[in-house]
Amino acid sequence: MTLARELLEYLDKMICNTEVELYVRTKFYRNIINLISELPGITELSATLILSEIGADMSVFESAKHLASWAGLVPANNESAGKKKICSNFSCWTIPQTSFSAISSCSH
Repeated sequence: MTLARELLEYLDKMICNTEVELYVRTKFYRNIINLISELPGITELSATLILSEIGADMSVFESAKHLASWAGLVPANNESAGKKKICSNFSCWTIPQTSFSAISSCSH
């Protein structure tokens, strides 16, 4: 049991160190992160992850529809030769999760 507790403490420390490093590296984007995190259900960490995946330059997307498509948030036919393609963008997992959080917080 002592070994398991020590491992848990070590992992907690590594998570804390990683979060500190993440916030140091995103200092330049603090205003954008704060703006994104004002949306319901999006925490500062979620905003940081979304920004790191999508980027700060929205001019690379022709429209909001293109951004949503790139992020994997629109229906698509992702099957070829009987194999289904799984979304590889982190945003296609983060954004729905934050929207579920926003929905559940509104219902309470």
